[in-house]
Amino acid sequence: MRKLVVVRHGNYGYNMRLDESGHRQMLNLAERMKPHLDGLSIRMLTSTAPRAVDSTDVLVVELKISDIDRQEVLWSDNEHRQDNHAALDLIKSESVGVDVLIVVTHLEYAEELPALFCEEVLGVRIERFRFAKGQGLIVSCEEKTAEVIS
Repeated sequence: MRKLVVVRHGNYGYNMRLDESGHRQMLNLAERMKPHLDGLSIRMLTSTAPRAVDSTDVLVVELKISDIDRQEVLWSDNEHRQDNHAALDLIKSESVGVDVLIVVTHLEYAEELPALFCEEVLGVRIERFRFAKGQGLIVSCEEKTAEVIS
């Protein structure tokens, strides 16, 4: 894997589905991601939460991704316990054979997984970023750097 991209889902409404603002956030994020993904093989993992699935659906269309998998372990909230090491193991196993792995998830994972991945897999420390809804972070595994995309 050359790049890990971690995305926090977009804004959502009372029904837990992506709202119009969240849809626009994902469209804008996709446009900003395109230059980083051009010509690379991509696999996408998403939380099973409706707001994350909706966010993924927008990215899939805009980025023309066909390799998608929904994973319960990537959902974190009051009813879904966060398990960073299980999520990291998932990233390691799903990154085999692709240039880019995109993970669409929630605040807790978005803020903690990139730093954990960099430390445990790449052997470098990066700062923890504060994620707004609809933002992403690209980790370059070759350069061992991270860049926020919003």
